[in-house]
Amino acid sequence: MALVVSGQVRHRHLQPQKVEELLRTRFPGLQTSAPDFSVDRTNCRVEFFCNTTSALDFTVTLNTSTNSATAAVALLVREADSVNAALNVALSGWLRAAETKYCVLEDHRSRSSLLIWSRNRPLTSRAAKISYLLCVVLLTLGAALIYLQLQQPQTDTRDYNIISLALAIGLPVLAIPLPFVLEHFKSKDSSQWLFSDSTGGA
Repeated sequence: MALVVSGQVRHRHLQPQKVEELLRTRFPGLQTSAPDFSVDRTNCRVEFFCNTTSALDFTVTLNTSTNSATAAVALLVREADSVNAALNVALSGWLRAAETKYCVLEDHRSRSSLLIWSRNRPLTSRAAKISYLLCVVLLTLGAALIYLQLQQPQTDTRDYNIISLALAIGLPVLAIPLPFVLEHFKSKDSSQWLFSDSTGGA
């Protein structure tokens, strides 16, 4: 089984010369050769392809022999994580951050995907989206109740009810999505590898 990791990083429309300059800051041994650039690391070889001015494709292959496929997978995953992190830092700018669009570990001969790289995104998880929907429902209900209170003659009781409703609705709306926001900052740069099915989906 010939294992290879292939991926793509989107950047801020950089010319190949600028890409090469930025890559050298993270990969000192970078060589200009076919395909476009390459670098030999301790356990792997990384090749870079500047197919467009907005994306950089890359492949990671082992340059050392291993006794088992499990060890090869673990080594490739570790190297791919390191390459991904280096590319996202090197190709990011002040106004736009580079982003890994995909990264897949596959069998080079059969082209079948084995593992798919995925960034942890707590703010867009299913549970987070449900919490956002609940917040919208609470805000809609709160707005309706406050509107009804505003239709009443102005009294101290009405003002107290409006303030109470605003606090009773506003505090939960702020608190419900808070765990997902905290998790986002906690795992901002974390990622995971997911098993791929036979059709190439995760």
